[in-house]
Amino acid sequence: SKATVSVLNWNAHPMPRQHLLMLLALAAVGAGAVTCRDVAGNSTTRCVTVDVPAPAAQPVCDAEPTGACDLATAFALANATADRAVTIVLATDSRVALLAPPRNTTVRVVADNGRRAVTGAAPPLLSVPSGAAVRLSGVAFPAGGAAGPMYGSVVSNAGVLELERCVFSGWASAASGTGAMTSYASVSAAVVSNAATGVLRLDGTAFSDCSGTANSWTAMYTNADASFVAVQNRGAAYMNGACAFNGITASALAASGDHGTPIGGASAFASGGGVANLDGGVVRVTGCTFANNTATASASSPRGAVTATASGYAVNNANGTAVLDGAVFAAQNVTLGNGTRNVCVGCTADSESRVVGGGAFATCADAPGAYACQAHASCRDAPNGFGYRCVCGAGYVAANATACVASV
Repeated sequence: SKATVSVLNWNAHPMPRQHLLMLLALAAVGAGAVTCRDVAGNSTTRCVTVDVPAPAAQPVCDAEPTGACDLATAFALANATADRAVTIVLATDSRVALLAPPRNTTVRVVADNGRRAVTGAAPPLLSVPSGAAVRLSGVAFPAGGAAGPMYGSVVSNAGVLELERCVFSGWASAASGTGAMTSYASVSAAVVSNAATGVLRLDGTAFSDCSGTANSWTAMYTNADASFVAVQNRGAAYMNGACAFNGITASALAASGDHGTPIGGASAFASGGGVANLDGGVVRVTGCTFANNTATASASSPRGAVTATASGYAVNNANGTAVLDGAVFAAQNVTLGNGTRNVCVGCTADSESRVVGGGAFATCADAPGAYACQAHASCRDAPNGFGYRCVCGAGYVAANATACVASV
């Protein structure tokens, strides 16, 4: 089998050379659902088959099923074979503690039947360090196996991470507080986090029905703060294919009690949704859909000041670069900070979607050269502030969001 890697506009989004080489190495391992026979004889790749869900008494991993190879043991082989890439074929669902490949290794995990689940007692389930490269294909991360609420991230990346046709569903982070004088509850979590050194690629990966909730009760002064996103990016993130963000929510409730005093107050803040791009990060979104990603805040107190602020969004570009190509928004906000670089070309947004936050998408008049409409295409600004669209002239059809080619 073979695979290809699409290298996005180098000048617009420079990628460190070592990250590019690791992406190419991951692609060379193969594509699609495979068995170890597909990579047998490749001197640059070792392949093992995971066939038990949890560690055996005496784990043994090999290309052929051994009846004693678990996922954690298979990952440990990456340390022993640092000179070769390791392909792990998941032939069973797996339950793990923390998968943490060592630096300077390349690991690919592929489901043998197109979809296998990886669960754990509590996140994080996978942490990719700087210098490592990991590719997951057809792996689901359902929250059903978790013993309690999530803190931090389910998956964190500081190296190179590709998530191909993966699914994250049902993850929840919750905090509650109560007291007499003061009560405070805080949640800050992301399903997938990408550090400043990280390169993250999502291809056909979906996030659904994940939430962060903070509830603060009873005290004279209550404070609730909930921040929850599907993807938090500080590095370089590339999202394409049929990726989807649906039902990612953050909610905060502050409800103060009556203690018979003249003082009190309540404050609730909730922020969350699909993608948060922070600290100069670069995010490129191609053809992804966003729906039902919301935030709600409620505050009440018999005395004193009451404040409730909610910011729900599909994408929040706080202070980086966001390029959205053919993205689809259904009743969604896109939050753009002042001074950010933002492009939305060929996007589709319904009448309930809004651009908020003080920033704006580029228009036909100021579209950056790498994303301006090319020959044989006219540029038309979107009526609702969601960028612009390139329309091909007679006798031409779209090759991509900005280029047209002659029709046959």
